[in-house]
Amino acid sequence: MQRLAQLNSAGTLRAQGAGQRHRGFVCNGRVLPGLYAVLRRMRLGGSQERLRSPFASGPGSGLRLLRSTTRLGVSAHLAVAERLAGTRAARARGPFADTCAQAAALFAQRAGLRLAAAELVVQHAELPLATRFDALLVDAAGRHELLSWKTGCGPRHEADLRLHKTQLAMERRMLERAHGVAVHRATLLYLGVVQQLSDARMVPAYKGYALTRAEGDALCAAVEQRLAARRARPAARRARVK
Repeated sequence: MQRLAQLNSAGTLRAQGAGQRHRGFVCNGRVLPGLYAVLRRMRLGGSQERLRSPFASGPGSGLRLLRSTTRLGVSAHLAVAERLAGTRAARARGPFADTCAQAAALFAQRAGLRLAAAELVVQHAELPLATRFDALLVDAAGRHELLSWKTGCGPRHEADLRLHKTQLAMERRMLERAHGVAVHRATLLYLGVVQQLSDARMVPAYKGYALTRAEGDALCAAVEQRLAARRARPAARRARVK
């Protein structure tokens, strides 16, 4: 883990700047596409029939579930990382982001976890692919738990859940195979904000989905096979031309 943190600090593994045409990541001087962008373009399966949100309180409850946006999601990620690290910024990130951070902190506290690292760039061992994981935590026995969190209303349907689990599974694969960081558990954590209509007070909520090793390996295998086959096609065409 120390080596991975050093590679990030030195800029050997880093995200591209906002001014670049393609965001992605730079790993050892090579520009690589981001994992989530690649996965979103793939049909990973799962029903798209809309499900009821795990945070929805129902009519007549006097509560409403707040939706996330890209801007709110970015602020929430920063707030969560700061809250778990115990280095909150002098100014608040905003009520939505701060409430999401409360939800993440509650999960970590109840699970007996402390932060080891957050928002570090990792790359795939064989494929030209990189990403930035949300957080790696440590339990009382010193074992790592990888967290990937999403803000808002939770998964809209099974296809969303499969996409997010695949992202988490690939992040664990990258940490272990490319960077030698053993991951004992991997959890997909949805962070929600429920607001009381009577006084506008915001209440944190979370829902965790544990990703088993067997399920994660199966998800990774399906993605890696498709990406490897895609890379092999141009090489085969070049060989036929020769």
